[in-house]
Order: sequence, then structure tokens, then C-alpha cells
Amino acid sequence: MNTFTRQGDVYIRRTPLTLKSGPAASPQLAPGDTVGSRHIVRMAHLTEAGGSIIDRPGDVLRGPEIYAPHGFIVDHPTHPQWDCRLPGNYEVHYPRDLSSTERQRRAD
Repeated sequence: MNTFTRQGDVYIRRTPLTLKSGPAASPQLAPGDTVGSRHIVRMAHLTEAGGSIIDRPGDVLRGPEIYAPHGFIVDHPTHPQWDCRLPGNYEVHYPRDLSSTERQRRAD
């Protein structure tokens, strides 16, 4: 458990399956409107199996949480499909984006 996988710049961490509640989140896992941000959960597959996507606001490096009692599928236009049939809760995380200014500051 607590295993990470990634699809492009979206990291997905599996945790034990526990029913959680919260505000519903978009099936698009990454913020933005570019092609690169189009990590989309197949909602029909997820909801037919009793799953949901829960919004977890407040942390810029963490996205929604996916409750998937029978797994789920993530599609993306430029990455291979991610098909996970393992039951669990899945936390979405984003990498830290260090601008050139921040990288220079840390190097000094």
C-alpha cells in the first residue's frame, strides 16, 4: 500500500480503501486548460462501481482524492491510458514546479 504511480506530471498514491465524504471534484485531475492537463478519470466506470472523486482544497501540491472500490481508468491525449483495477483510495499529487528564479535562489 502507499504506492505511487505517475501519468505525466500527475502522481497518484494508493492508500487503504476507506469511504470518505466531501465536495465532488472534477474528473480532470490536473488544473489548467492545456492539452497537458487533460488527465481525465472515466466517470462512468468509476460511478457504476460506487466510486467518487472528492475535492481536497488547500494544498497546491495535492489534488483530489479518488474513492475507487473497484479501481478506475485515467485517459490523457498524449500519455498511455492508466488502468488501475485495484481497490483503494487514491490521492493525486503534483510535482513542485521550481521557476528559474527559485532554482537560482536555491543554488546561491
